[in-house]
Amino acid sequence: MRKLKLLSALVAIVALLSICLTACGLFGEPKDAPKVKFSTITVYVGDIPQTFTATNDTTVDVGPLSQSGGYLVGIEDSAGRKYFDEAGRSLLPWNDANPTIFYAKFAPLNTLSYTFETMANKTISIGTQEDYEIHSFAYSFQNTKEVQFLSALKGNPERQVQISYSFDAKKQDNIWKPNLYVKVYANGDETLQSITINEQSVDFKHYSYSVTVPARRLTNGFKISFMNTDFALCAKYIKYVDCKIEILGE
Repeated sequence: MRKLKLLSALVAIVALLSICLTACGLFGEPKDAPKVKFSTITVYVGDIPQTFTATNDTTVDVGPLSQSGGYLVGIEDSAGRKYFDEAGRSLLPWNDANPTIFYAKFAPLNTLSYTFETMANKTISIGTQEDYEIHSFAYSFQNTKEVQFLSALKGNPERQVQISYSFDAKKQDNIWKPNLYVKVYANGDETLQSITINEQSVDFKHYSYSVTVPARRLTNGFKISFMNTDFALCAKYIKYVDCKIEILGE
């Protein structure tokens, strides 16, 4: 009987200790654990509302919104206060005290251009294997100004866009088969342009090309690839790669 009373007392002590630890947040779920707060916000693109979920203390991303004839320059509340940048990302971590109704602002699209930072004075070898050796530069519209450009592409799918690119190239000294293939791809592996350069010298020469396509073909980005000749016995060298993309006037 005495042992039973002692066991009951120990059980009561353990239960009381567990309750105390839980209340203090040292065991189990804290009694006053903060709850993650969400807000439903509405962004008007013209007269069309789009709804998004905004989580407190995080950067809210509503994506690159688009509208025909323009490109996104920011998102404001009804008082004209800017809450989102050109990429559709909130300027500050979200607070549920913020407004819930916003309006996308667009600049008129006459022409718009962007120059990518690709490669300056750095020489890259395009291989010496007896097969294709490929080096590609991919452009995917991820930075703020690039995402602004993506807004223009999506909102104006039939506008003509010109990709201009240039580079310096040469072949390995005194070795046969100088051909260098250059290809421009978009939306995966869709070929926009294919060029064969067959007059390279052993000294660097400058080459410039451009291709014009509808904006809808570039919304997933594009890439420029440099390929060595099939069964080549010599390396190719490129440097000063430069690329500019421009939405042309109507």
